[in-house]
Amino acid sequence: MINQPQSVWKGHFIQIDGVRIHYVVKGEGKPLVLVHGLGAYSFTWRYNIDELARSYQVFAVDLKGFGYSEKPLGSGYSIDDHVQMMEKFITRMGLGRVDYIGSSMGGEIGLRLCLKNPRLIGRLVLVGSSGYRDKLPIWVKLLGHLPYKSFIKRFIRNKYLKEDVLAEMVKGAYYNPDVLTPEEIKAYLNPIYSQGFEESYLCMLREFDFGKYKDSYQQIQHDSLILAGENDRVIPLEQSHRLREDLPNSQLVTFSNCGHFLHEEKWEETNHHILDFLR
Repeated sequence: MINQPQSVWKGHFIQIDGVRIHYVVKGEGKPLVLVHGLGAYSFTWRYNIDELARSYQVFAVDLKGFGYSEKPLGSGYSIDDHVQMMEKFITRMGLGRVDYIGSSMGGEIGLRLCLKNPRLIGRLVLVGSSGYRDKLPIWVKLLGHLPYKSFIKRFIRNKYLKEDVLAEMVKGAYYNPDVLTPEEIKAYLNPIYSQGFEESYLCMLREFDFGKYKDSYQQIQHDSLILAGENDRVIPLEQSHRLREDLPNSQLVTFSNCGHFLHEEKWEETNHHILDFLR
């Protein structure tokens, strides 16, 4: 793997509905928007953005509550809310019709953008995309609804926010976690320790609405590329095959010996397929 990762990954900010949203922009030309998945941030595109920026003006966005974007308390963390925020980002930036790449939850946001505002999206690339899981384990739902007081804060920090625990979570998205360097893991974890992350994550659990429009995907007419790792332990491969069946103008490419973060683990192949599709 190339020696590129940065411990500091910061770009620009735009204010949307009173919330500072962070994004990285590179390149010139037709706009291409990249949106990360649950728990990640724009750093996830570090092996893709430079290659894509040779042909496009690329915007890698941190969703509200993630990365270096602001993490205010309160509501506004459902996928529908993220869709609305991305609509406003694209409009406020004056990008017009954009091509869109979404990883995991970012893919489901893209699907909903195509349903809600189809003229805003040109071509759609879904990387290990969510879209069908519409239930949370009972204990996770309960955790999301408990008041975030001292006991819950201690429980979450002691059980989930230890560096070694978080590092294993990141590695779990890979088929071969040995390709991750300590510097990459540190860069992944940096924003998690920023103020408000825990509270905003719990807000998202309360407003969980994954899979809400799964019966409407057949209405999406956009040319779509679905990329999936055959060893994805986060989004089962059968869900990517289901997307291929539901999206009438789609194609599916699978990667052997590859996990959920296929755009990181097999970034060269991912870049090749994306650029071939977009051209």
